[in-house]
Amino acid sequence: FGATEVNQKEENFSRMTKKDWLCSGKFYIFAMVYAFARVLVCVNNTCMAFYLIYDAGFTPAGNMPTSPYLAIIPFLHIFAQASFVCMDKTYDKYFGDRIRPTFVALALIACSSTPLLWIRNPTVDEAGLPRDLVYPLLALQGVGISIVLNTATSCISDVVGSDIGNSAFVIGVYSFADKCLAGVILKIITDKYIKDAEALKFIIGI
Repeated sequence: FGATEVNQKEENFSRMTKKDWLCSGKFYIFAMVYAFARVLVCVNNTCMAFYLIYDAGFTPAGNMPTSPYLAIIPFLHIFAQASFVCMDKTYDKYFGDRIRPTFVALALIACSSTPLLWIRNPTVDEAGLPRDLVYPLLALQGVGISIVLNTATSCISDVVGSDIGNSAFVIGVYSFADKCLAGVILKIITDKYIKDAEALKFIIGI
């Protein structure tokens, strides 16, 4: 999905109708890429707090309903995402396409998520990785997720190009599809696995 290749075909796409878009294989490829990125963000952000409570053992402290040690983790996660978004033009210029930053992002996510499978809950586990590792790991995971989402969104802009007449249609279909898919997946997770420590471990870690 290199930006150069997409730009070379931009003139052809600029005359596409809604029917042309729906008959284009590229339309569905980019839909899957965007939906994957959005589902990754939604599932991760929704399940993170439950993973930290039920698997990592961040329980309320004293009279406070939420442990301050727990509250700071989503902040670090989102702060890392937002900070890296500010650098999107820098890494876009450095990599020069959409493929390489995607592989870098997936490597970051894999390296930061996999150790979460072995984080030790100090109240029930005797072996495992120190629980404090969730702070740097989830921050790094946030950077990877930010790159994936930013790259997927940029791909949509590239493929739509200057087709102002149908850009709202394309983006609207993508947005509707990702919300339906994320909603179905989150419904299944919240109904069956939201308090299951082992399941949450694999959802966040894989």
